[in-house]
Amino acid sequence: EPSVLIGSPAEAAGMTCVDLDFARAGAVCVGHLADLGHREIALLGAPRAVYERGTGFARRTWSGFLEEAARRGVAAVARPCEEGFDEAAAAIRELLAERPGLSGLVVHNEAAVGHVPAALRMLGRRVPQDVSVVAICPDDVAERAGPPLTSVLIPAEDVGRRAVELLMARLNGAAVPDATLLEPRLTVRESTKGR
Repeated sequence: EPSVLIGSPAEAAGMTCVDLDFARAGAVCVGHLADLGHREIALLGAPRAVYERGTGFARRTWSGFLEEAARRGVAAVARPCEEGFDEAAAAIRELLAERPGLSGLVVHNEAAVGHVPAALRMLGRRVPQDVSVVAICPDDVAERAGPPLTSVLIPAEDVGRRAVELLMARLNGAAVPDATLLEPRLTVRESTKGR
């Protein structure tokens, strides 16, 4: 039976896969901050266990973020981040202590996204005046944050729709690519501004 996998496994040979291009998503976030003049940025990623499991999308975002920062000459660091408020605040406190010039944060952790602006406020930093924040998450999560966050959408519906189209094509005997990676789209909201 033909099948289409949502997500990209490490060994995708012979399978038809559809996913967001997460490496590109990380790079797009860096590009947005770099274009606004940010020179020192950080990625707050998924919980540590996600990277230890070797979860592809988390690792791809991480490497896309660091590679684009290096290409742009932007100082960057990436850290795992646990999901609770206290853990997110502690991770941000550590980052700010180590990097007083930090002015841009990319958050790829849906559960922690809402905590980040509040944690920054608690630490005396305003969003976006002091620190610009970009999230990789569903639109509704980005829109609910205070302030609404500039974000790259994780396009679950587009991925699902594309998977169905590819499956129908396979059932009709058409040749389809092994991997379909959807181009990330960045929506600018109120959490990012120029330096």
